[in-house]
Formats: sequence, structure tokens, C-alpha cells
Amino acid sequence: MKIMVSILAAIALTTTACSSGSDGGQGNNDNLPDYNIKNSKAYNDGSVILFGDSIARGEGASSDVKSLVGCMALASGGKIVSNMANDGATTVDSMNFLNFAVSNKPALAVISLGGNDAIIDAFDQSIPETKTLDNIRKIFKSFTEAGTLVLHIGLNPPANPNFPIDVDTSRLSKIKGIAVEEGVLFLENSMEGMWGNPEYMADEVHPNDKGYALLCDRVKSLLAPHFTIQ
Repeated sequence: MKIMVSILAAIALTTTACSSGSDGGQGNNDNLPDYNIKNSKAYNDGSVILFGDSIARGEGASSDVKSLVGCMALASGGKIVSNMANDGATTVDSMNFLNFAVSNKPALAVISLGGNDAIIDAFDQSIPETKTLDNIRKIFKSFTEAGTLVLHIGLNPPANPNFPIDVDTSRLSKIKGIAVEEGVLFLENSMEGMWGNPEYMADEVHPNDKGYALLCDRVKSLLAPHFTIQ
């Protein structure tokens, strides 16, 4: 699989695409964790990594600047942001370049994974739930053992009546339990109020610029007690 890496320095960005001024842009303060977060405030001096699927990559945004890449570049106070996410990526795909990502000893990894596993498994039963959850645990543990603060974007997509096959997404809610056990921040209901709303969505799955701005606010709100947010 081709790894797409896009490097942005926060100081070079002149937009405030992910500022908190968007409609409905309240942070999810009710999601603040009541469990121990590994590497809180004790992170590496390295970059910020976006790791996983098309949500992490920024599909639906008009540019990287308008996606989570731009959000993290602005929020992290000058850290380099590496976009190592790919459209359609599964946990199986991501395991193939996990060692490379971890070897960079990033300060922060923002991860979105699991949804594509469920879709592929619905078609050919090749990625069972147990495999997804086992891979997620390995990914979380690899980053935290390298000294990286980890945040996982939890997705709770609605049933899609236009999809050609039923997709069981129940595995996605189970990722939270692994996040708790591994000391990883879990952004629950990250796209609440966005699903099916063309004001925030570029298509049925991916946010538009305004949607990413809202998602950015929620990510920053959860990160704030654990990472220096500008």
C-alpha cells in the first residue's frame, strides 16, 4: 500500500480553518476521560501523526489545510504534521507500516480505524471483529510504548440503507474498551450531529470543511488537558 505523507509546519499556515467559531462547534467536554492516559504531558519532541483511514487523511476537505492535518498543525504550536493515513485503510493495512510510524517517535498520534474493516468483512468475512480489535490493541500499545500520546477518533455511523450489503459496525464501539485499557484518549461520538447533514458532510461518510472544523474543535477539547494546545 502506498503511504501518503504530507508535511506541514504550523507556522506556514495562515488560515484558521479549525478555529472554534463554527456553528455547533462546542467541544465534547463531557467526553473527558476518567481513566489514566499514558504519556499525558510527557510526550516526545517529535511530530504529530495522522494515522489510519480517510477520516484521518481528510477525505472530503477542500485541502489539507482544511482537514485534521491543518487542525493539528495549528493546534500543536509549530510541530510538523505527517499525514500517514490512506483512503480505505484497514487495521490490517495499517499494521504494515506501523513500525515505520512508531520509529519516528511522534509526540501525538491521532488515529481513525475500524470502519473499513467492518465494510470489508461484510463482503468477504476476511477481517473478523477479533482481528480488528487485536490489531487496534497492538497499534495503541506500539505508540504508547514509544512515548506517544494517542487519540482515537471513535465513529458511530448510522445504518446506511443505500449500502448494497448490511454492515455490522458494532466492533467500533468496542474500541473504547481497548482505549481505556491501553491509556488512549477516545473521542466518543466524534461526528454527532454531522451524519446525514449536508451542512457538515461532503458525502455520506466524510465531513466537508465545516465538518472537519467541528471535528477539530472536538479533538482539541479532548486533547487540551494532555497536550499543549495553541
